[in-house]
Amino acid sequence: MKKTNKYSLLIITFLSGLLIAGFYQLLHNQIEETKQKNRMALQKSFFPDAATFNKMNENAYEAVDNKGEIIGYIVYGVSDKGYGGKVNVIVALDENKKIKDFLMIEHNETPGLGTNVNKDYFKKGFLGKSPNSNELPLIKDDFITKLGIYPVSGATYSSLAISDAIIDAGKKVFKENEEIKLDEKYSEYDDIFFIMEY
Repeated sequence: MKKTNKYSLLIITFLSGLLIAGFYQLLHNQIEETKQKNRMALQKSFFPDAATFNKMNENAYEAVDNKGEIIGYIVYGVSDKGYGGKVNVIVALDENKKIKDFLMIEHNETPGLGTNVNKDYFKKGFLGKSPNSNELPLIKDDFITKLGIYPVSGATYSSLAISDAIIDAGKKVFKENEEIKLDEKYSEYDDIFFIMEY
């Protein structure tokens, strides 16, 4: 009697495990599909005229219209400098790779304070800037000198994290093209530098 109960328990445990794994797989696929749809809808909100978004790398996409012309870029950036930790942004760049818009999409910032980085009065300072450390704030005082705006009141960490995340996004969109071109441009001088060192 005890052996029968033991085997029954093992069989029930095994079948329960299979059932849970099956539900997880089913839900996981649905969650991923929903994430993809939401991501596409968000990207489309920045570029309504885009017919498609061509993947450049893991975090950067070209927004392409129905004529096949690039009308801008969508890039995802991240910073770990937020008040509540990690901050994720989606950045829309125009065809010249200048900031068109951005949105903090995942964060643990204080509602009503840190979340104000998504307000237009804060965003306006970033518009038209290149997503790099030369044009964007690295410290609190840079907001006035570089952008002509103040950091969000009571949320300096969140403000700096947004700038840092946008700079991170810029590295992801410029890395593949511009850095490769620079490497090719200066590779002819490698031998000269080598000779000069000795």
